This record gives sequence, C-alpha cells and structure tokens, in this order.
Amino acid sequence: MDELNKHLRRIAIEAQQYPPRSPARQIAITKLFEAIQTSGKLTRPYWRQFPGLYDEIYNVAKQKLFCYIYERIDNYSPERGEVLQWVNFLFGTRFFVEAIREITLPDSRLSTEMISQRIFYNLDNDLWLNRENEANPSLSEQIIKYLEDDPEGIFQATHMTDNPAANFRYLALQRIAGYKWREIESELGIHQATLCSFYLRCLQKLAPIIKEYLAD
Repeated sequence: MDELNKHLRRIAIEAQQYPPRSPARQIAITKLFEAIQTSGKLTRPYWRQFPGLYDEIYNVAKQKLFCYIYERIDNYSPERGEVLQWVNFLFGTRFFVEAIREITLPDSRLSTEMISQRIFYNLDNDLWLNRENEANPSLSEQIIKYLEDDPEGIFQATHMTDNPAANFRYLALQRIAGYKWREIESELGIHQATLCSFYLRCLQKLAPIIKEYLAD
C-alpha cells in the first residue's frame, strides 16, 4: 500500500508540474486514473444497493471523477493526505451521490438537463435507449434525432479548436452508441481526458437548447 501511495503521489505531483490542458498533463492524469482503477482501491460506496443500477451509477460517478481530476488536479495537496484518500473522499461523498440522484430520481422530478446528461453519460446499457414505436418516440429518441439532424448546425459547429472532427454532435452520438472514451480517443487521436472535459463543458452549454427543443 505504501508503494502504491508513493506511486500515485508521484504521478499526481508530476501532473501538477505541467501547464493546464497541456498534452503532458493529459498523459500524466490519464496514467494516474488508470493506476487508481487498476489498483482496485477505488471505493465502492453503497455496495449491494441499487440492484440493476449499481454499475451504471458507478460508471457515471467514475466519469465525473475523472473529469474533475483532469480539471482540478492542482487541488491535490500531498501535505493533506494520500491521493487515494482525496479521490475516495470525492468519489464517495460527491460524485457517487450526484450519480445516484441523476439515475434514481423519479422521471417527473428530473430536469431536462439531468435527463440528457443521464442519456449521454451512460456507457453500455442505458434503458432510456430502448426503442419505442415511431408514433410515440421516447425522450432519448427525440434527443438522438435532434443530434443527428442538427438543423441549425450548432452541435457540429461546436468543436475543439483546430479539430472540427472532435465536435459535440459526433461525441454525443458516439457516447449514446456505447463507445468508451478510450475508443473515441483512438479514433480522434485526442486524449480521453481532453475529450471528456470538452464534452461536459459543451453539454452544460448546450443543455438549454436541447431543453427548449424538447419543450416545443
């Protein structure tokens, strides 16, 4: 355990030395998160609760944690504790709780933003993507159609600097289709931490547009 703590601390401190959003920092943080996951020491809060939903909640929470580490690695201080303590505290008290709320709240209490996030965050088995008849399309189908049609071109126009292929429309549809960030990283040649962070910023920015479309 001591060796693991030293290893994680070393990577975290290394990541902090690089400029924010630089390729070197992206590589270091990806390495850090992979080391945390493979260590088997990432906490599993509320284990045995939420049958049938736990894996979905856990994956959503991990994605939130990964993006937070990418954006806020400078918040980690070795003087205040080990990386695993910092990460597990955030995961258990913040991101897992957020994921529970997004996934388990009754539909009537979910905002459109939370619904769209739930659809987009899901990795493999989103029940919201079950197909219904065309005369009564589900909310998820409406969102998918809106993304695919992109009538105003805004989703495709929202892309990473100097990389039109890495646009919100493409990323959202890939995520809904079940592709992992690692797979999208291989396709676009952009680190998954960068893609994830960009995607979540876009989702926050574009959620009101999606909400307005669904309200019409």
